[in-house]
Amino acid sequence: MKKMNQNLKNKYLELYKKYGKIKIACKGAAELPLDVIADFQGGLKKRSQGNKIKLATQIFMKDFSAPFFIWNYDGVYYNLDGHGRSEVLSEIKKSGIPIPDMYPVAYIYADNMNDAKEKLLAISSQYGEFDEEELSNWLEDINQEIADSLRIVDKELNINIEKEIKEKEVDILETKTECPRCGYKW
Repeated sequence: MKKMNQNLKNKYLELYKKYGKIKIACKGAAELPLDVIADFQGGLKKRSQGNKIKLATQIFMKDFSAPFFIWNYDGVYYNLDGHGRSEVLSEIKKSGIPIPDMYPVAYIYADNMNDAKEKLLAISSQYGEFDEEELSNWLEDINQEIADSLRIVDKELNINIEKEIKEKEVDILETKTECPRCGYKW
């Protein structure tokens, strides 16, 4: 693992001081220690420091709440889903913060490496888009700190919101106001 940024380490320590120990809040088919779970994705996804902090915030505030999806291939426990969580948890541990000894896992069956890759991509794919109005309703009832830490309000929705703002700006620029008395347009 490459050297961790000091700001990231400080943020993890701050979260630990604020929320305390990370708890396990789910149950899987089995449990494994983090250090036996092998990376499968490699460099497939990149995580910014901001996204790592958001994920760590979720883990500290709402606990470890979903099992790792594991493919057991010849005794190696490959992580098909949960790379971000395992990366952040490893960094938290490297920061000197205690983490749980064991983590819930769900086993995914795959015939070979290609089959496992296809299943990883299927697990990671999103087959739907958020309805912005419904999401807004959900977020109204959620603790603001949790809402701020959600990844879904980053890139995906901001792109749509920025597009809407630009469309409204164009509409405003194209809208002509006409004086009812003289017919002058401005």
